Amino acid sequence: MKAWRLYGINDLRYEEGQRPSPEAGQVLLNVKAAGICGSDIQRVFETGAHRHPLVIGHEFSGVVEEVGPEVDEAWLQKRVGVFPLIPCGKCGPCRQKKYEMCRSYNYLGSRCDGGYVGAHGGGSTCHASGDRWGKFPWAGTVPGGGEFL
Repeated sequence: MKAWRLYGINDLRYEEGQRPSPEAGQVLLNVKAAGICGSDIQRVFETGAHRHPLVIGHEFSGVVEEVGPEVDEAWLQKRVGVFPLIPCGKCGPCRQKKYEMCRSYNYLGSRCDGGYVGAHGGGSTCHASGDRWGKFPWAGTVPGGGEFL
């Protein structure tokens, strides 16, 4: 799988890597679209990331290609948008469903690998709890007509 991997400030490489496998509660997406956020630009050229190497990109969408253990197979082949925050689910704010206040969160494309992966079999693993966070079904149309993905 090809991916844009950040090794340090000003050291972004498009290279072959291993295709990730979804773990329990995760899915593998075939990424179809990824946006470039200002924080991605800052991460590449000014600040670096929390760890290196890192596949950057936290604004992305795709099609569920594989499900890990504990994930309903009904997610297979669904088009989804990704919410990159991965709360711990254990701290006080998480128990109150205030996930944005999580004290021990992870974040796709910043603290763990994100969505800047190549087309044609590129993948990114995402948590599958669409009812709380992670990925959300997408109807397939956008305002003003047209098709998503």
